[in-house]
Amino acid sequence: MHGSATGLLAHIALALDFSEASVEAAKAIFHIAHLGHTKRLTILHVAMGASAGGEGRAGRSAAHSAIEQRARFSDLETRVQQSAEAQLHKLLSRIPVPPSVSVDYVIRGGKPAVIVPRVLAAARATMLAVGHESRNPASRFWAGGVAELVVHETKVPTLILPTGHDGVTPGGELSAFKRALIAVDLDENHDEVVRQGVRLVEALAGERPPEIVLTAVADPVDDEAVEILADDDDSFVGHIEDYRDHLESEAGACLDKLAARCRSAGVVVKTLVRRGRPGPSILSTAADVGAQLVVVGTKGHFLDLGATARHVVRHADVSVLAVPSGPT
Repeated sequence: MHGSATGLLAHIALALDFSEASVEAAKAIFHIAHLGHTKRLTILHVAMGASAGGEGRAGRSAAHSAIEQRARFSDLETRVQQSAEAQLHKLLSRIPVPPSVSVDYVIRGGKPAVIVPRVLAAARATMLAVGHESRNPASRFWAGGVAELVVHETKVPTLILPTGHDGVTPGGELSAFKRALIAVDLDENHDEVVRQGVRLVEALAGERPPEIVLTAVADPVDDEAVEILADDDDSFVGHIEDYRDHLESEAGACLDKLAARCRSAGVVVKTLVRRGRPGPSILSTAADVGAQLVVVGTKGHFLDLGATARHVVRHADVSVLAVPSGPT
């Protein structure tokens, strides 16, 4: 695993809407670009522009109206393009990227969930980066929702870079990086999730030994349901506890195997098995261990991000690397 960070970070696509949170995400990505693993950076701005369509009228009047409408729409597109280019050049003048990194930009009109995956595929980017404001509930819901739509439509890892409730920017967190939490879903292809997570951790750690915490949530049984069923069968609780112990044992064995492979590559690893709902458990564990990065797998199926990844993407206060973990 060691030394493989280049593949993940070789060509980063940065989705940028010029909001404060988006600019902070750009600063974090430019910091990553200075680490020496990135060769190309594609900056993508998707403008939610007006539609050229509309209701027409019959005959020559309709044709004339359509021509005028197309002209207005073309003028609007031109102004949006020029405005985005001006903002982009201003941003690059404030936070320049290393000379060794090739920078290009793409400005498109349309829906981000449609445009971003298309540009990623055409550019053959190795990772997507997006930012959002997690301190504002409305912004968190909207930006988290857009990130979800983009994540489950892309086939490359996505780095979500929020500014958290503590006000610490993603660039501030990642520049002082110490450890990451990698959440292992025992039902999915966790090898790819761990592999990509370690790649990013190695790059962020620099000369320091990479440090990760591997965690798995091994308890799918709801406590309230157990209490209800226990009223009808006193032995039920005992059976459930035996089942939980079995799941924890399996999860621990899986994490131990993964940890051994990571340690052989020079990574400092701890393992934790948790009970509870996966999404909240992952986030609370990240806070407990002081992680600056959370790595989760997505289901990898069309329109199926997965409840756990969705919760983490939407509510995390630290950066999240979402890795496609199922069949594509």
